[in-house]
Amino acid sequence: AYTFFIPNNVQTWTYSSGGVFRVQTDEKSARTYDMKLVFNYDESDPTKPGSTVSQNVVWNYVSNQTRNVGTDGIPDPEIKFTISNPQDFYTFLQTNIPEKSGIIRNFKSIDLILYAGGSEFISYETNGLSNIGITGSQSIPVYTNITNGLGLFSSRTVATYKGLTLSDASLELLKNGDFTKKLNFK
Repeated sequence: AYTFFIPNNVQTWTYSSGGVFRVQTDEKSARTYDMKLVFNYDESDPTKPGSTVSQNVVWNYVSNQTRNVGTDGIPDPEIKFTISNPQDFYTFLQTNIPEKSGIIRNFKSIDLILYAGGSEFISYETNGLSNIGITGSQSIPVYTNITNGLGLFSSRTVATYKGLTLSDASLELLKNGDFTKKLNFK
């Protein structure tokens, strides 16, 4: 089971801080994690009553984060997800939500989606990446962890936390900030 430790459902994202999430788990097999943020908003044309459409964009917030394992072989119960530059949140929105003249947008919520995978995913990726680049052979060898067969056998799970909101300061940046002011959030 995964437990999200979100100290406050109201998130403050500025250009210099924000975007730290902690997840606690008692499971032992997952070693690699991806976290995605789903930014939910409504879009409407004020000249056309009833034109509101729900939209979202998905941000690959953290990819391939490995979990620390102690000297006793037991993984840490807590996984911390953070980005190095919180400004990336607003640049992601700027890049992935098209500017539309006459359209009004209203922020609804942010959902977190956590993907956890077994250590075999790390081995698979490491095997493939070691042969790419200047010194690599450029041919990616077939990876398998199945005896007398080909393929990847592992475990994967998904956990979701829904309904995060943004603070007034974050909403102000969304409406009037350098990166997103042309997106017409109100």
